[in-house]
Amino acid sequence: MTGPSSRRFANRATMVSLPFVVLTALLVLLSPIVADVLEPHRPSGAVLAWGWVRLLTRKRKLQSSWLYNEQSESQNTPIRGDPP
Repeated sequence: MTGPSSRRFANRATMVSLPFVVLTALLVLLSPIVADVLEPHRPSGAVLAWGWVRLLTRKRKLQSSWLYNEQSESQNTPIRGDPP
């Protein structure tokens, strides 16, 4: 997929996903922190008092992996980790 159609797809995908990413980031920043769960040696989403915010980040991970797989299949290129 090269040329104008791939640019069009990229622009549309950005227009759809960017508001969701910005909103999710804002909610993560605004979420209160549970200090009892905080581990100084590694970050964790468990410190967020609003547990439902973590569900939004998982949805974004699934969406990005779906778009990556769709693009790889349309270009007939193997996905990383597939045997040659």
